[in-house]
Amino acid sequence: MINFAAATLAGSWLNTGLYVSQIIFSVWYLNNVSMMRMYRLGICFCMVADGACSIVVMANAYMRLTMPEVSLGEEFWTLPILILLTYLSSTVEQSFFVYRYWTISRNKWITAFVGVLIVGHYACAIVTATYVFLYPIVTQGSLGLKFTIAVATICTGTDIIIALALAWTLSTIETPFAATKSLLRRVAFYAVSCGLTTAATTILMVVLLFTDLSAFSVVFSVLGRVYSLTIIVNLMMVRSNQQTYQGSLSRSRRSEGPTAPPAIATPIFFNSTLDPSDAVGKSFQGNSTAETHHVQYPPQAAASPHATTNSSFTSAGLQY
Repeated sequence: MINFAAATLAGSWLNTGLYVSQIIFSVWYLNNVSMMRMYRLGICFCMVADGACSIVVMANAYMRLTMPEVSLGEEFWTLPILILLTYLSSTVEQSFFVYRYWTISRNKWITAFVGVLIVGHYACAIVTATYVFLYPIVTQGSLGLKFTIAVATICTGTDIIIALALAWTLSTIETPFAATKSLLRRVAFYAVSCGLTTAATTILMVVLLFTDLSAFSVVFSVLGRVYSLTIIVNLMMVRSNQQTYQGSLSRSRRSEGPTAPPAIATPIFFNSTLDPSDAVGKSFQGNSTAETHHVQYPPQAAASPHATTNSSFTSAGLQY
């Protein structure tokens, strides 16, 4: 029991460190980057929700340390709230990435399927929190434990599906420019990395639930912050690569000299089975987002060896 209480305290310290990092990254990003209002509101919402969850984590650690007579399987009022707030963070993170997928692919079937999984896993989280609130004794084989495993399994599966869908969609984008291909490869890598990071953390939590409850309490305390950090870190890394990409194009254009042909807007196309009306090409357009339907290279542009892209990459799926 002493070890479990100490682990709960350690989990609260680790959670505080991650939350402080989240606040620093989020405030910097909000102050230095122009972005869609939806992203701005989402980042602020995550900071508020994770702040509330961090307070409950500290309250849970305090009660474990000051009430040693409470048995290991008996839970406080804090656990149902932690379940709701933790999986709220995962729901926001998954919604962010599935929206990213939708803006790039316009695939309504996969988007709808993943949306059902997101709603389903949070509905299971609500059921789990309600059950634990009504029956606070959680033991091996109890219904509360089974609900916990079900929520974590759906959440993990959703993370993996979103990551693979994003990576596949980005890998099917066609462009003749090496810099663009490099950027898209990095964005796909970030998507997979974020998805697998959250999925691996959730899987680790479930494994520890059966093997080491002390370690489980540490991982569960920080799970929500891991989800929220994947959002802000992904935004920062993609922005950094966009700046590198723009700088590369600017240097390339300067090296061509003043006699180089003017830049042309270069569409990107998706290899997909969508209907023609749904196949939306994402264009490279100055500092605004544009969508073009089946735009083809002009014959003279396709034949020109000096054709290049514009100096800014703001594809609709990667606009912040």
